[in-house]
Amino acid sequence: MGQESLLKSLSREEGDFLAVKEQFLLEKTLASDPDLSKLVSNAILPHLRPVQGFLSHHRFSIGSFLSHESIVESLAYDLDTRDITNALLPNYQRIKWLMGVRNIDCGKEKKTGLLSDCLQLLIISHFTFRADDSDTVQTLTEKWISHFIRNEVLLSFDKKSQLLKLLAEYTNHATERPLLLLSKICSYHWRVIWMVVNLKIHRQQFDVAALIIKDLMRLIEISLIRFIEHSKGVGTFFKRPCAAHEKIYQERLSKLNYKRIVSNSKSMQTLDETQATQRQKMIIECLLTVLGHIEWTKRFQIFVCENQDLHLYFDKYRVYLLSGSLMSKDTEIIAKVRKVRWPTFALTCSK
Repeated sequence: MGQESLLKSLSREEGDFLAVKEQFLLEKTLASDPDLSKLVSNAILPHLRPVQGFLSHHRFSIGSFLSHESIVESLAYDLDTRDITNALLPNYQRIKWLMGVRNIDCGKEKKTGLLSDCLQLLIISHFTFRADDSDTVQTLTEKWISHFIRNEVLLSFDKKSQLLKLLAEYTNHATERPLLLLSKICSYHWRVIWMVVNLKIHRQQFDVAALIIKDLMRLIEISLIRFIEHSKGVGTFFKRPCAAHEKIYQERLSKLNYKRIVSNSKSMQTLDETQATQRQKMIIECLLTVLGHIEWTKRFQIFVCENQDLHLYFDKYRVYLLSGSLMSKDTEIIAKVRKVRWPTFALTCSK
């Protein structure tokens, strides 16, 4: 379906809907902000028009997307692999950082939010309805979490940082000034993960949803280990365990490639100890928020219970994450883990 056909479809389904009248609102927004316009390639702009039309009249929410599933599915219909790789993702990777800028004026914040939400919805549409399962899992775990943490979140920002220069230019702030709320960026960026997972669950595509959740739990555990290492030192791991959670944690470490986990956190060497610990804690809390947003529907829980290995994995990982949080001795992390909306099968399915 071409862009004009899609806009007509939107207008038919929503009545007047104003889609045709509003299709150039995004262009007007960009034209009024040259700094923002420079971050958007012309190749992706036509794909954003119907997305902006949809978001002008509907909330950015799972309920809204499910209520208008056919429209959301069609938003990424014309995107091919080249569009995704060369236009959509590179544009989004830059613009998402503007969502965490401090002290941005209200006008710029609204423009940035509109553009970034449009890009996110295109991404959600693509990975929910069009991308193959393996690409979806790899992108939303390895690229969206691991790569993002290693190559962006855990790097220090110095005067030579291209990202910091971009942000300084956009906000007219000096490059030395602290500009970013990293927790806001992570929460915004990782919203894509739980939204795609929940849409997959509601579409009963349980296999791919379960694979993403498994990787998410694994990455939270790794982040907990790195946090404990930076906050307490390696020696803590090898004392004689006494409490149950210490025994579970130590047994778990013996089965994991501890050296590999630690070596993979080399990017934190550019940060001082306090910065590294603070950022690792923030990562854990934001990933736990993603896990807490998962909608464990009754059908999904039945699917898990009928797959013994999967049920065992989820059941054990709840214990691993609880043990890791207790080992951290950080009350905020402990509380965050305990408040996660765990599925009922983790407590009752095996009884």
